[in-house]
Amino acid sequence: MNINLLQTYSTQDILSNFKKAGDIHQKVYPQILSNMEPNMKLIDLAQIIESIIHRETNFQDTNEQRLLGGIGFPIGLSKNECAAHWTPNPLDTNILLSKDLIKIDYGVHIGGCIVDGAYTFSFNSNYRELIQIAEQATQLAIKASGPEAILGEIGTVVQEYIESHEIVIANKILPVKSFRDLTGHKILPWEIHADKCVPNFKIDYPIRMKEGEFYAIETFPTTGNGRGILQPDCSHYQINTEMIRNSKSLNSIQLPKKDKYVLERIFSLYQTLPFCKRWLSEEKVNKYQLSLKNLVSKDKIKAFPPINDIPGSYVAQSEKTILVNNSGVEVLN
Repeated sequence: MNINLLQTYSTQDILSNFKKAGDIHQKVYPQILSNMEPNMKLIDLAQIIESIIHRETNFQDTNEQRLLGGIGFPIGLSKNECAAHWTPNPLDTNILLSKDLIKIDYGVHIGGCIVDGAYTFSFNSNYRELIQIAEQATQLAIKASGPEAILGEIGTVVQEYIESHEIVIANKILPVKSFRDLTGHKILPWEIHADKCVPNFKIDYPIRMKEGEFYAIETFPTTGNGRGILQPDCSHYQINTEMIRNSKSLNSIQLPKKDKYVLERIFSLYQTLPFCKRWLSEEKVNKYQLSLKNLVSKDKIKAFPPINDIPGSYVAQSEKTILVNNSGVEVLN
């Protein structure tokens, strides 16, 4: 199988695709809210969101058209102390309780140009202030962005704002910290996490934004200690983009026959877009479990396990995708 990430798009095509994806991303969230209710299964919610994105992108599940547009990455439905990278695995039975705080993180892509965004929601008003802190921190990060903006300085702005707050939840006064182990990130066509990050804390990181770049700006205020704890039940994966860059075809990659079959099926379905186990089951990728584990161990596929703060804490998230232009930034979603 030859490798073709469709990177022959012109600059104008890429800009147009990102803007189309951003317009669609904005249309999706109100439809998600209208379908949410307490005690619903999270696997049902994920499938509802997927169906909305498919409808809005006019997704066509054929070999010729399935990569022209659709879902950018697995639907993130991380609850309470889980900050990110949780989506239901096959047969999952988790439900959304009325007391839960949930991060709804979804992406829309047009031709591999991914617009990434997230919102925090709860049926319970206890978390309103924490959600507002996340939204305001992201807006401050966006205001600090632009051509030649120093990425480490954006992190300082975010941390100082978030950590200037205390909030009350269930009659307890809680300090708020900025979650250190997740960052914003540059986005390239077919590559959701590219070569630059946008920190959420003060750090000597003198790398600058440049005109024409796309970034996901995301912040994570937390009532925990702000450090990540990786969880064992991984759901998010992505083909190693460095491997793809260094290979002209998948045939040149030496693997056992079964592992190569799984890698080729994944590439044909998603190229380098992130994917999840549930999708592989739905696509009837035969007996993928052991091969997926092998491919991760051989660094052919990257695993992104759920990342939590301490038990009993609450993490909020707010995320927007921006284009850095000559006058500052344009928010795409």
